[in-house]
Amino acid sequence: MAYCDEFLKNGITFLEEDIALLNDWYEQTKDIEDDFLPRLMCYEEAMQFNYYEKTFEGFPAGQMIPLWTVDYLSGAISYYYSGPLKGMIMMEHEETDLSPRCQSLRDFLAFYKKAQQVGKLIKQQGTYKEEKEIYEDAADYYTHHFWDIGDYQIRELTKEEKQGNYEKAIALMEVWKEGNYPENEPEDAYYQQLGFCVVKILPDEYCHLLIPYLNKEEDDYVLGAICRKIEAAKYYEALEAVEALAKIDGNEVYVDGCTNGFLTKRVCEALRTI
Repeated sequence: MAYCDEFLKNGITFLEEDIALLNDWYEQTKDIEDDFLPRLMCYEEAMQFNYYEKTFEGFPAGQMIPLWTVDYLSGAISYYYSGPLKGMIMMEHEETDLSPRCQSLRDFLAFYKKAQQVGKLIKQQGTYKEEKEIYEDAADYYTHHFWDIGDYQIRELTKEEKQGNYEKAIALMEVWKEGNYPENEPEDAYYQQLGFCVVKILPDEYCHLLIPYLNKEEDDYVLGAICRKIEAAKYYEALEAVEALAKIDGNEVYVDGCTNGFLTKRVCEALRTI
């Protein structure tokens, strides 16, 4: 039986091209023993990890299934198997954030293989330097590479992918602001997580659509996601709105859950240098 068969039999669907990728991935990695490198879980194990089904049932962005875990680390990497974000990859460690980190399974596979190669290099050479960091242990590199990096760009998305993400973001934005979530569900969590998803997939060239949400009525953590997006996109046109937010940050609002206003001040400084 191929890796995906049990999932498919139980209603977990994958993009057609991803079925072959996952089946091959499992065969190539099933005998690798590395406690800190994410490993594919079988269907039964994945379902034991899958609290998303109950906690976020009916989530507008789609349903996800955790496919990878790390034995000695609290983290899971999941696949969106339905909804607008189907085929995208979500990575969660410590704090819940359902926004996708990879556009596709193929992108995540490339990211994974690079980390795996570096891990082998560290074990062979005893050290590895990446930018300003020096790693002497593969486990430390894996932890940083998979979990500590908030956002990363594996490749430049195509024009068609950006357009597709824009259309999905606009559609989800309407649901996000209408607040039409399933009854008896954690409304605040739905709102926050959907906000994270909208901010993440919206292409940088459409950052102007996020400026109206930079106000004290917005969720503190969604504000944090918007500010980081604006900073990464170097969207100077948002400076005035971020400056206004910075004046009340730590008093009337707590952007990113912080009381010192650090993030808004940092974004302001970054935008002023553009």
